[in-house]
Amino acid sequence: MECIDLQLIHALQIDGRAPLRRIASVLGVSDQMAARRYARLRETAGLRVVGRLNPRPVHRAYVAGSTSQQ
Repeated sequence: MECIDLQLIHALQIDGRAPLRRIASVLGVSDQMAARRYARLRETAGLRVVGRLNPRPVHRAYVAGSTSQQ
């Protein structure tokens, strides 16, 4: 894995919803290169960008919401 691949992965860890155009700009590569690297990482390395829910803040918001309505 090359340095640019690791930088792309790191950028996606920071903001998985960031447009590849913005990531490419930050990394100093073309949009096309970022898109190709992303596609290659998905195909060959099994890269997946997923959202994970942190249950603690959601639970607090739910509890706060339900107690305020009582």
